[in-house]
Amino acid sequence: MLEEIDLSIVIVTWNSCDEINDCLESIIKNINDLKYEIIVVDNNSSDGTLEKLRIFREKNSDILKIIINKENSGYTKACNTGINSSSGRNILLLNPDTKIIGSALKDLLTKLNSNS
Repeated sequence: MLEEIDLSIVIVTWNSCDEINDCLESIIKNINDLKYEIIVVDNNSSDGTLEKLRIFREKNSDILKIIINKENSGYTKACNTGINSSSGRNILLLNPDTKIIGSALKDLLTKLNSNS
């Protein structure tokens, strides 16, 4: 039986080479004990973003899924693509220039799950 995922983190990239690695590292560093997946939807980057993602996935293949769009489909459509590929009970849309700090994700889910 597969373990249930607490949080699916969907990140849309487009020429985000300079930011994406710090974003991903901050998630891993501060995820605490949550079961999670990261889905990155790339909107046809041309600046090396995909290469950085592939290198990152080599070390983190169990948590990172990369979806590559052949054209820039726009932010909303790319978000929906990521959401449709997710399997978590909760979904977080995160921009690639974001850094997670401390227990922010766990605190967010605790609050979300305690308030019907």
